[in-house]
Amino acid sequence: MWISRSIKPLLLCFMLVVFGVLAAQAQAPCSYQVLTNGTYSSSVLQQALDQAKLDAYRRRTTQRILQFDQGARVVLFSALDLTERGCPVNPLVAMDDHTPIDENRTFTVHSSGVIMETVSRPVKQ
Repeated sequence: MWISRSIKPLLLCFMLVVFGVLAAQAQAPCSYQVLTNGTYSSSVLQQALDQAKLDAYRRRTTQRILQFDQGARVVLFSALDLTERGCPVNPLVAMDDHTPIDENRTFTVHSSGVIMETVSRPVKQ
């Protein structure tokens, strides 16, 4: 098959872009693992997690599980895990492993796609 010299570079670039997009879609997230989606669709939850800045919620050397209001559970890999895997991470904002956190705190995915931390405080009577 004869292809013009001027079209060959364009065809090569197009093929590289297509294969790059397919490879990116097939690649698993580097910084977290979804244990269960709950009632969220997998695409909604993954998109929200991919857009979120999770480094401030992860611990330095131990993993953390995030509980979502609709039953989803997500493991955040530690900053050390990410460094060892060659994944991008800002270890300066990761929590110390001994920082106390409320294990009952839940998160929600807002309709805008933003992950929000649900906070409640007792009402004084």
